[in-house]
Amino acid sequence: MAAAVFWRRLSIREGNEVMQRLVMLARVMMLGAMVSATATASDCDYGCDFGCDACAGETTGCDSGLGLSGFGDCFNACDPCGGSLWTVTADAIFMTRSDPDSRLLAFNTAAPSENLNASDFDFKSETGVDVSLRRSIGTRGAVELRYFGIDDWDAGVNVTTTPGQLLEFSSNPPQNVTSADGIAATYSSELHNAEINVIRQYRNWLDLMIGFRHVEMDESGTAALVNSPIDYEYRVSTRNRLYGAQMGADVNLICNETFTVDMISKVGIYGNASKHSGAASTIAGTDPVFGRDDRTSFVGELAFIGGAEVTDCITVRAGYRLLWLDGLALGSEQLAASDFNTGTGIDSGGDVFYHGSFVGVELAL
Repeated sequence: MAAAVFWRRLSIREGNEVMQRLVMLARVMMLGAMVSATATASDCDYGCDFGCDACAGETTGCDSGLGLSGFGDCFNACDPCGGSLWTVTADAIFMTRSDPDSRLLAFNTAAPSENLNASDFDFKSETGVDVSLRRSIGTRGAVELRYFGIDDWDAGVNVTTTPGQLLEFSSNPPQNVTSADGIAATYSSELHNAEINVIRQYRNWLDLMIGFRHVEMDESGTAALVNSPIDYEYRVSTRNRLYGAQMGADVNLICNETFTVDMISKVGIYGNASKHSGAASTIAGTDPVFGRDDRTSFVGELAFIGGAEVTDCITVRAGYRLLWLDGLALGSEQLAASDFNTGTGIDSGGDVFYHGSFVGVELAL
């Protein structure tokens, strides 16, 4: 019932956005198919000759790749533990959140160069975890559970202002206060992801997957006057809850007896229940503002993973991951949408980009 209500509430504008993102999704998958097509080797799919040789003459199944008997270990030629039932991965991730888009938050009306801009916040790389559990089903299928998350990115900005002049905070309508020695601002962001994927191997070098992903992306921030005889503080908090389906591909780029390189891509369309709460506090009291929106969002992920065997069933892995989320309520974009007279407002059209390296281990059981 909730899902039906959500889709009925989509506007024509959001419907157009869905179509645009579906076109984007199709283009990404077509690009993946083109990459996959160029990856095929003539004798045994993607350089796994050692796997075919190990099949004691069953190379026909290895070459053809689909629907033939006699796959056995040939089908898993790039898996050192081809018959393993469970596979566990655990990675330490080091990711950077993109800095906010340029957006004027506050400025001195007498000296506009004295201003606080959202782009002043500089997010550094933060550490998190990425763990997955995969269970094989038959010779070609698997189910995967995965979680990754980073608790917080933190950034701070201190802007100097000339005391006693008129300072404008860019809400709608604007709020005017008397400037002090400066503005001290903070901005925090966190990201958590959980997903379940059904995977099917179609070639020795190609796995296709469909699944369900849930993303939580929350942010908060403050901006306060420094050494002001009349205190003023702005606070903001946003919450995004994304639920939806995704599809993807795992393309094996390099495979030999001790080393592999894979490219994994995933794209999906999601329903996002976003919320915003803010407040402007002075000596006279606090003016709150709230907003919520149900809209469609897009998530795209691309990763390159290299693995080196330590033992037959233990692999050390490292790589680089890129993640793009579009259709979010971001903390840096709420002030301009906030009407403190009516206590309402939300901007849920933001996007954010994450990228960074990871290192970990894979264990086949």
